[in-house]
Amino acid sequence: MIIYKDHSSDHYYYSISTDKNVYGKVIYDVTGKEVWQNSENVEKKGIIIQHLESSIYYMAIFLEDSIVSTPFAVY
Repeated sequence: MIIYKDHSSDHYYYSISTDKNVYGKVIYDVTGKEVWQNSENVEKKGIIIQHLESSIYYMAIFLEDSIVSTPFAVY
């Protein structure tokens, strides 16, 4: 999974390369608190529309048999 910032719009995007079904996605802050989740119409690519304060976060993608997680910085 990759997460990147589009500097022309200041939006953050994610993309995951997998053949497996995606069942949900969650963003956690550095304390482990859930700050956003989505389990409806989950795509393998998309925009993170939740407004997040400057910090480090972790995005977890729930697949049919595993969870993929990666950190990202909002600045």
